[in-house]
Amino acid sequence: MKFKSDVIWALLLIVIATISFYLGIQTGHFETEKALDITIQQKEEQISGLEQKIHQLSEELTSRGIFSYPQATVMPGKNNSAASVLINLNGKDAIKNLEIERRLIRDYTDTAISPSDFPRRGTKTSIGTLNAHNPVAFEIGSFKSEMAVDLIYRSQGKKWHQYIRARKTPSGELKTFWVITNDESEVIDKHIDEGFPVNEEGEFTFGANRDLKYSEIRMNSIFHPYPGE
Repeated sequence: MKFKSDVIWALLLIVIATISFYLGIQTGHFETEKALDITIQQKEEQISGLEQKIHQLSEELTSRGIFSYPQATVMPGKNNSAASVLINLNGKDAIKNLEIERRLIRDYTDTAISPSDFPRRGTKTSIGTLNAHNPVAFEIGSFKSEMAVDLIYRSQGKKWHQYIRARKTPSGELKTFWVITNDESEVIDKHIDEGFPVNEEGEFTFGANRDLKYSEIRMNSIFHPYPGE
């Protein structure tokens, strides 16, 4: 009878081993499947991140890599009521025979003046050649908390617009927004400082009866800043 017991015991061991092996395969399968899902999710996130970077790079190449254009930056001036505007070359090729037309309204949301009045307030200056080693600067003084600056750049039949809005934060820091368009009114560059004053919807006052949201301004899209333009 010992032989039968041994056989039965051997069969039980085989059954147990088979079950253990099967369960091990299933557990490994589940773990592998879970790991695969995690890996796929990670790859999808990486692909999404790469797509965003490619899109951003494409925009930068479209706006900056094909041609040169002027770009102004507003910085704090000598005192709290002044600012400096520095115009640099964005690109490699110098811009010859550059003329800059400046239109300025100080504290534009505190007055009855509409930015549509800008065409009657232009000041033109010929600066010659703008290159990487020859930036141009001018001062703006006597503004309280904000200013609207429209710059029109002209050079040998080419034209660019740069619309700048500079505002002070409650702590007195000067923050700026700007957008640059070509002669077809297409957006070729844009910028907003971190901390630029906006409302709860992310909008800010651009001019009379005109609010803008930075995220809605698309590269290469048509930008008409003033109604009826």
